Amino acid sequence: MKTYLFVMMMFFCILVCPVLAQENTATIVNSSHINMNEVLNILVVFLVLSIVFEVALTPIFTWRVFLSYCHKRGFKTPITVSLAFLVFWGYDLDIITDLLNVLKPTMSITNPSPGGQFLTALLIAGGSSGIFQIFTKLGIRNPDETEKKAIEARAMRLTREFKKDEPMSATELPPPNEARY
Repeated sequence: MKTYLFVMMMFFCILVCPVLAQENTATIVNSSHINMNEVLNILVVFLVLSIVFEVALTPIFTWRVFLSYCHKRGFKTPITVSLAFLVFWGYDLDIITDLLNVLKPTMSITNPSPGGQFLTALLIAGGSSGIFQIFTKLGIRNPDETEKKAIEARAMRLTREFKKDEPMSATELPPPNEARY
């Protein structure tokens, strides 16, 4: 049911909002020269990229090794921003420049700037966090379950490290032909 609601929300945002924006564009004063369809398209790209980054980074952020070493230590945002910046830099994507070009056509910035790409990466990281909150409210993501997995992963890691420090009994020794790594 929750997944169905999410799909319906995405359908509304992607297909219905441009139609509504097109109807409302006629009411905007023509002297402003702001194309609301282009603004809406840029915002839809922002929404879709936020969802893509949230979904794409979930396997990393729920990975047992990440949970064991990095959970709740402030690594998620820098990882998301860095990865988003690398992707935007590689594909010459700059949502900020695109939005400024639509809002102020006299500026007409043609090339994406590293500053705009970095600001776009920050926006996507914030949008990804917002999407995570929406997923949590819809029940698609469960932060309590992730916290429980993190505690278990840390406990397993600490148990292995503790056992490594204490001498092994004769029953725990590997057979002589197997190397212990």
